[in-house]
Amino acid sequence: MRIVLGVLAPDAGEVRWDGAPLDLAARRRIGYMPEERGLYPKMQIAEQLAYLGELPRHDRLGSPGLGRALA
Repeated sequence: MRIVLGVLAPDAGEVRWDGAPLDLAARRRIGYMPEERGLYPKMQIAEQLAYLGELPRHDRLGSPGLGRALA
């Protein structure tokens, strides 16, 4: 799933859906919930907010750079 969503780069080959390579618009329509959800226990809350604020689609949460502003 991480390769499908573009989180990890494949060592070889490409991901295709219905015969076509997945573009960014197609990837954004795919929901993904990793097994490890929630907060990271070894990370301070300010660091976690900064990290989460920099993830893709942060525009739903606020302006770009939100994570840096919170750190």
